[in-house]
Amino acid sequence: MAPAIGDGPFKMNHVYFNKSPTAAFGALVTAFLVLTLKDGHSKDQLEKAITALTSQIGSEHTVTWGPTKEDVNKFFLVIGWKSLKVKASCAILLQQKIANTLYRITKTL
Repeated sequence: MAPAIGDGPFKMNHVYFNKSPTAAFGALVTAFLVLTLKDGHSKDQLEKAITALTSQIGSEHTVTWGPTKEDVNKFFLVIGWKSLKVKASCAILLQQKIANTLYRITKTL
């Protein structure tokens, strides 16, 4: 059976989340971002960027993130929103903040 998403073989990622992902996964709207650090950047820089990003998009969300077991430079960021309306109200700000903060230190979003 061919993969349903992507153009290569299926790859499993085991993520060491910084806190339980249950609330984010159980939210009405959930966003997943896969981030890979650029050369010369660190997990600490990414943590600061994620903290800055999530503190600026309001409190109507749950955030968890962490590195993968398979690649120490690959991270998953999961944001759970209480409603589509709340997520939509933050969408433009979120996109701008991601572009301005995370893109500088990661290869992919």
